[in-house]
Amino acid sequence: MAPPNVSRFQKIRGGVWATGMAIIVIAGTWYGAGLRTERDFEQAKKQILEASVEDKIAVLEAQKEHLYAQKATIQRKLDVFHARVRERERLRQKEAEEKAREAEGR
Repeated sequence: MAPPNVSRFQKIRGGVWATGMAIIVIAGTWYGAGLRTERDFEQAKKQILEASVEDKIAVLEAQKEHLYAQKATIQRKLDVFHARVRERERLRQKEAEEKAREAEGR
């Protein structure tokens, strides 16, 4: 059986249709995700507004603990970084002193 004879125009038209359908699917997915995100935000906002004072305080305390844990982690990383910088500076200074002694000895 011979392959069907497809003209160049038909190939281009098929490609345009396929691209158009892909764009429609992507746009619909993006729009739907936006609607869901907005709905989730509204639900969370409603829960916060309806929560009792004790619940709000508990949530804030949990957030506070989480932020303190993040702060401690970042502070440790910063301390390690500063220690490495000081060590590099110490090594550079030591090398500069050795070069200066070599230059004096010549």
